[in-house]
Amino acid sequence: MINSGMRKIHLLIALFIFLAFTPLAEAASTGTTLDTVQRAEVLQLIDQLEARIAELQQANIKAVVTFQSNSEASISSVSKSATPRIYGRAKGVEEVTLAIFNQGKSVYGPIEIKTEDGPWSHQVTTALPLGENEFVLYLNGFLRQKFALPFEFTVAELKVDLNGKTVLSVADISEQEARAKCVQAYGDTAQYGIKAGDTLECQWNGVVFTTVEK
Repeated sequence: MINSGMRKIHLLIALFIFLAFTPLAEAASTGTTLDTVQRAEVLQLIDQLEARIAELQQANIKAVVTFQSNSEASISSVSKSATPRIYGRAKGVEEVTLAIFNQGKSVYGPIEIKTEDGPWSHQVTTALPLGENEFVLYLNGFLRQKFALPFEFTVAELKVDLNGKTVLSVADISEQEARAKCVQAYGDTAQYGIKAGDTLECQWNGVVFTTVEK
């Protein structure tokens, strides 16, 4: 949609074309040429309209900058997980763009997130690599300002206990992979000798997430 500033510019351009070229069209239709006074008037009109258009363009640019300076977005916290949930706030924008980098390499996104001009959150859907992951937030629209949040975490190990004894331990595994391994261990009765009355417990990052009795 064209804003009021741009509409004024377009109207002035149309007026310029009409006023500046009408004398030329009349002269052409009658086979005459503009005299010195008429030519000077046309050139003066062109200068005035160009100056006014420049003023409106500058005013329109200033309006956009003012709008941009009122726009804010930030990341407030990130849960400690291989697939973390990211929380943040936004003001003056309806959407932000999130990207995650590890050692300068893009590992997630960019993905657009609706903010509804207030608190927002996003669940990362793929496991991030080990080491320092940098979360970068871009404002939508014109501003293109970014916020970086270095976040160090180590993917914890999976422990599978059978009747209180650890039968499986896997280091540097994501939560999603840990849950899959737990299901696999529960079904592998031959390897672990699981029998009726046994209790299988799975924990990841020190937190028990599955306890099953045969």
